[in-house]
Amino acid sequence: SNLVASLIEEADFTAALAESLHQVSRRVKRGTFGPEAQEIITTSLNKLDVSLRLILPRPDGLPVPQMPAGHVPAVEDLRDKTLMFGPKIKSDERGAILALLGSVERAEMLISRIDAERKSVDRTIVPARKPVVTSEKNKPQSYGGGMSPVPAE
Repeated sequence: SNLVASLIEEADFTAALAESLHQVSRRVKRGTFGPEAQEIITTSLNKLDVSLRLILPRPDGLPVPQMPAGHVPAVEDLRDKTLMFGPKIKSDERGAILALLGSVERAEMLISRIDAERKSVDRTIVPARKPVVTSEKNKPQSYGGGMSPVPAE
């Protein structure tokens, strides 16, 4: 029962993460940004990329790649940098960047919650999926041309 609850929690966090990533994407696509603003946006997207490595699947046995300390700034530092640019960044760009950083911060929180949820319950007991085997008598009848009847949706 703990495993089922953990999987449900992970699914909820993953759905929320997908929404946050959609928000990030929408905010980046929606605006045009000057060079100073684009630098902050690129840095925040790179930061999100590094954070996602924690939960993305990787080949068995390979460790999570780590960035050296100081190479990935905190969201607070990017927020401060945005505000310190002053008039170099237009006010609408500044607002868009701050909203983007809020979405990045939420996504990172969800990533850490997904990681923690995955570690909270032993998942080695999850059985591997067995391939579905159909017998010849249960196979749909072919009507030529490689086409088979398909149920309506």
